Amino acid sequence: MARERISCPFELKSVDDAGTFTGYASVFGVVDWWDDVVEAGAFADSLKARSPAMLWQHNMDEPIGTWPELKEDEHGLWVKGSLLVNGVARAAEAHVLLKAGALNGLSIGYNALERYYRKEGERDVRVLKKVDLWEISLVTFPANEQARVRTVKAMEDLRTVRDVEEYLREAGSLSRSEAKGVIARVRDVLQREAEEKAILAGATRLLNLMREG
Repeated sequence: MARERISCPFELKSVDDAGTFTGYASVFGVVDWWDDVVEAGAFADSLKARSPAMLWQHNMDEPIGTWPELKEDEHGLWVKGSLLVNGVARAAEAHVLLKAGALNGLSIGYNALERYYRKEGERDVRVLKKVDLWEISLVTFPANEQARVRTVKAMEDLRTVRDVEEYLREAGSLSRSEAKGVIARVRDVLQREAEEKAILAGATRLLNLMREG
């Protein structure tokens, strides 16, 4: 199963001198720049199974603290984090940046266990119904859509047009509109090829009938 990441502005509520901070890591019902939305209850089962790691910028080699408390409420995923400011240099750096307001984003690493799509105007919104949460990272640029990194699917995993669109966006670094444009051009080519094959087949049948007549 593909590991994915989704970035969001971190709604920081407080941070103290000991490196403890609280806030919301994910807000329910908000469609992000990539047309994903987290449904209330998506984290419930995962939070019962394990506490996610706290990482710096998704670097697996740089754990910087722990999440002593995580819970879902009506607003989203509320978290209480504890930075290891005494002994971990990167944690101390993150603490200074958080207090100064220079670091204000989280990115969540998860596996999408249950998801579905719904229409919102012209958009196909992916609703994350149930996720397996592995890590929550403090990140620098959460509001930048290019900071949202998702594991690229293998070609054999592509099943739908939406899968192809996501692959083009992730592997090809295309914007959503550019990916849709590529798919539209492919559709045009396939349609023309199908029309040409139909014309050729019809012409062949007509020639055979003329020869028999």
